[in-house]
Amino acid sequence: MKQTLGRVAPALVLALAAAACDNGLTELNVDPNNPPYVAAPAILPEAEQAAVTRALGSNFNLTMEGLWSQSFSKIQYIDEDRYRLRSTTIDAHWAGFYGGPLEDFQKIIEQGDSLARPNWTAIGTIMQQWTFQIVTDTWGDVPYSEALLGPTNTHPKYDAQKDIYYGMMAKLATASSIIQPGGVSFGSEDAIYAGDMVEWRKFSNSLRLRMAMRISNVDPTKAKAEVVAALAAPGGVFTSNADNAALHYSGSVPSDNPIYAVFHEGQRYDQVISKTTVDSLARLHDPRLAVYADPAPNGCAGGGVYCGYPNGTVTASDFAALSPIGAAFKENPAAPSSMMTLSEVLFLKAEAAAKGWIAGDPADLYRQGIRASMEQYGISDAAIVAYLAQPSVAYAGLRSIYMQKWIALFGNGPEQYSSWRRETVNGGQHAPFLTPAPNATTKVVPYRVFYPASEQSTNSDNWAAAVAANGGSTLYDKRVWWASVLP
Repeated sequence: MKQTLGRVAPALVLALAAAACDNGLTELNVDPNNPPYVAAPAILPEAEQAAVTRALGSNFNLTMEGLWSQSFSKIQYIDEDRYRLRSTTIDAHWAGFYGGPLEDFQKIIEQGDSLARPNWTAIGTIMQQWTFQIVTDTWGDVPYSEALLGPTNTHPKYDAQKDIYYGMMAKLATASSIIQPGGVSFGSEDAIYAGDMVEWRKFSNSLRLRMAMRISNVDPTKAKAEVVAALAAPGGVFTSNADNAALHYSGSVPSDNPIYAVFHEGQRYDQVISKTTVDSLARLHDPRLAVYADPAPNGCAGGGVYCGYPNGTVTASDFAALSPIGAAFKENPAAPSSMMTLSEVLFLKAEAAAKGWIAGDPADLYRQGIRASMEQYGISDAAIVAYLAQPSVAYAGLRSIYMQKWIALFGNGPEQYSSWRRETVNGGQHAPFLTPAPNATTKVVPYRVFYPASEQSTNSDNWAAAVAANGGSTLYDKRVWWASVLP
């Protein structure tokens, strides 16, 4: 057939094609529900919402990593709070990241390249790296370099986490460098920065800073170089809460805050505030407690206004004696989902200064980080000044930075959980010390999530190699690479 068609005159081929079009035959081969080409501006809003809603929404955040960092606690159906995860849930998260937003961001990158629109390429790259960091921080070694090469590549290798981090930081550096502030962007289709490329450049540099500090214990030479480069890059990092990276929802279905959706549209009431969070903030007389939690409807059983629930304990019998998640998160359908904030950037800079990697007073950067977090939630200047004046809040080295960053990251379970794993050591510097849940499947707060069962059946050779590289275990007790060397 190929040989015969190869000898057909070009004019005849064109005539046959035209006739086919006239007869409507080509239209019959186009699935209206799966068009062969979708323009990047139509892909971006769905991809942004899919990535952020999965990472910061119900199952991944409220029912896994936000539990394990002990922002939240489950009061019924408590398996996940005891580190008993369903294989089907892990399969869904893996497929939800790889088969959804990661693939969509790749399409945006490719269209940006082919149409010579570098801002499209940059936004797709930045969002893809933000998503990939959550994926690798959760599982460790994962498909990265071969993950999005097209439908013919059904067996991608698992890259070492070190190589993934090097790759992500390099791509963020490139994305920042190609941004054209006055060039073609996405405008209102962009639910994060409305196409403002100045802000996207700051986000790229800030995210690179986060990644650099994540590897600081295991690869300090590379980490320091990346910290310095990120801070010196054109556009710089966040300097105001107006720079914060957050997905902005319309407030109506299907674009409403995912935590709001759980409690109101899903009609589920499985989570309250963790006792760890309530006790930690109450001990510091922290005004953010009134933002993160609502008063217990019937008051606490032992007295008081705010009452958290211990993670992983038996199903609660009196929900009204516990503090719900704060109205700022749970009752506002248009509440933005914060991906990265000024306060986090300042705490990262404070740590880098404390290590002697950058100039600056770590104590001053630490205080700025606290102020930025409180101002983000509208806390008054008088309350901030009073809080900072407390001896219990005074800067006392890395422990202070880590504690305040943990508080400021409330609601961002993936980042709070990953930061805690990097910073925690036995008897070491991290605060708070998270007590593993009673009767849990492990004696430690999990260090990672096991690989999905689907990979064992569909990508078995690469799955087996990744399992072997991780010490022969797919379970919770093996640290990911960046947490394998402790300070």
